[in-house]
Amino acid sequence: MVGVVHGVSASARDIHAVAIGLLSLGIGFGLWWVYFDLVGRQRPKKGRNSLPVWMVLHLPLTMAIATAGATLTGVIEHAEDLRAPAMATWVLAGLVGIALATIAAMVRTLEAWVRHRAVYLPAAIAMSVFAVGSAGLGLLSPSPAVLVLTLLTFLLLVWCVYLLRWLALRRGSAAKRRPGAHEISGRDPGD
Repeated sequence: MVGVVHGVSASARDIHAVAIGLLSLGIGFGLWWVYFDLVGRQRPKKGRNSLPVWMVLHLPLTMAIATAGATLTGVIEHAEDLRAPAMATWVLAGLVGIALATIAAMVRTLEAWVRHRAVYLPAAIAMSVFAVGSAGLGLLSPSPAVLVLTLLTFLLLVWCVYLLRWLALRRGSAAKRRPGAHEISGRDPGD
């Protein structure tokens, strides 16, 4: 948030800078949203390595999110340019990729990974794919708007994969617990 506020205040405060600033807030919120939905309030697996790995992975994640916020200042200041500054593009896209890759590694250390693998595995795969895509975005050197919107889309898609898999798991669990109409009436649906 500080990087976005600083970027908007340092820019000409036109509609482009404000719009890019507001969308940039979504990157920070999106990273935290993915983290807290997948990792927050989850316990590491029991065993020797899960807890230390889980703890250590928080360092690159926190560094990536904090540095990405600081980098947004440069992106917002150049909101009207045809291309975002090369350094800001590389750093921001790379850091979002690092954050996604770190969360993807982190979910493998959780007890929930074992219990809900059908939810966490597709989410981890999506995060890994979008981490590579995010790093590749740095090669394209897009405009600030395209950069921010693409990163937001990656984060939204990761969250959607997680949400849809979680809803499918819940729907499947509810269907197993709920007796069908033929079980209630005692009649076979083929009658």
